[in-house]
Amino acid sequence: MNFGLLSLFGLLAVVASSKEIVETFNVQPSGQVSHFDVALNKVRCLFSWTAVGGTNEDWQMGLTKENGYECVIQRPEKTSYLFFQNFAASILGAELKSAEIFDSSGNLLNSEVFAKDPSDGSVKSVDGKFKNSLGRVVLKAKKSKKNKTNKEL
Repeated sequence: MNFGLLSLFGLLAVVASSKEIVETFNVQPSGQVSHFDVALNKVRCLFSWTAVGGTNEDWQMGLTKENGYECVIQRPEKTSYLFFQNFAASILGAELKSAEIFDSSGNLLNSEVFAKDPSDGSVKSVDGKFKNSLGRVVLKAKKSKKNKTNKEL
């Protein structure tokens, strides 16, 4: 194989990796506020939670760039048995357009159980309305002119 062909494969690998990142993280039922985030092209997806009950669970966070940005936070392939006291998710460096939250059974939650704040790109559970079951969070955003990558939840 010649050097030019190797360079082309290397370039393709870099381009492909700049469109998606997926990482696994551990959610522990510690009763303490915990955080996880990933970044792609100066856009950052953050997830904060407090959970109790059950045992540690592996979750995934993915950030994809295709016709905007999509951040997906989920327990892949399994039901979550954790009791989420609260959660917050945000997408920074892009303008939040929509949010879909699913319970651990895969049911789409009513928008009354979470508050969406497009001004800071966040969604948060609403005390008294959120029933502590979480399985998947999907945030969709478009690239914004303002870059908020340094803001914390």
